[in-house]
Amino acid sequence: MKNLILGIALVLIFSLFSVYQSDSNRLSEHKEALKYAADEAAATAGLFYRQEEYAEGRKVFDDEKANEKLRSVTRKNLKLDEEMKPLEGGYWTDKLHYEVVYFDDSLKKRVYKDGNYISTESFSYGDVFEDVTCGYIKVITEPAVAVMFHAGKPGMRLPFLKDIVTVSETSLYEYVGY
Repeated sequence: MKNLILGIALVLIFSLFSVYQSDSNRLSEHKEALKYAADEAAATAGLFYRQEEYAEGRKVFDDEKANEKLRSVTRKNLKLDEEMKPLEGGYWTDKLHYEVVYFDDSLKKRVYKDGNYISTESFSYGDVFEDVTCGYIKVITEPAVAVMFHAGKPGMRLPFLKDIVTVSETSLYEYVGY
C-alpha cells in the first residue's frame, strides 16, 4: 500500500512539473511573439511622416495614420478582435492595452493610450525615454516611436500561477539619419 501511495504522489508531482514546464515554454514563446509585434508596430508607425514637413527636411510623424496602421498590424500579429481582445482560442486572457509615444522634429512628445490622445510635452534631443514597467531606457537622439504593450495575464493552466504574472513589452523605432 505504501508503494501505491508513493507511486500516485510521484505521478501527481511529475504531472504538476510537466504542466508548469509546458506553461513556461508557451509563455516564453508568446512573450517573443509579443516582442515581435511591438517591434513591428513601432517600425510601422515610424513610416508615416507628414509630407509637407518631410518636403522641408523635417521628420514629423503623422500620428493619425500611424496609429491607425499600428492598431491594424498589432491586431493581425497578435490575433485580436476590434476591441483588442484575444480571438477565440488565443493565448492571452486580457484585453491588450498599448501606449504610443512620438518623438520627432516638432520637438513635441505626443502620447497616445489605446489609440486615444493623452498629452503633448516639449522635449529636446538628448532627453531620456524610460518605461519603468519593462525597465527600458533610451536616449532620444533622432525621431523615434516608442510602443508599450500591456498584454495582461497569460493563459496559465495551474490555478496558483494565474495571478502571478502580467506581461508587458516595449519597443522603440528610431529614425537614424545619414
